Amino acid sequence: MALSARFEEKNMIVLNDFQLEEIKTKKFMNVMNSFQIQNALIVTPDENNDLLKSSRNIPGIKVIPTSGLNVYDVMLHKNLVLLQPCLSQLEERLLA
Repeated sequence: MALSARFEEKNMIVLNDFQLEEIKTKKFMNVMNSFQIQNALIVTPDENNDLLKSSRNIPGIKVIPTSGLNVYDVMLHKNLVLLQPCLSQLEERLLA
């Protein structure tokens, strides 16, 4: 239901990949600003330490792997950013 709410609000973005050239908060913010996102939950297929380190000093941004996705975090953040491989992992979790 929480995922459906973000989709219906048009606050869900699915990206093929989210790789940064280097671990820099400024580069991460450039990407977020290009999407006009201030508050987001970013879901990655696995632990992504580069993305986590680049975003950890930014209030309102949280990066978690698919296995850590929960309703509380989805509802707490205005936007949901999913990486493409997460979709099949989420489908497996929801159908299990």
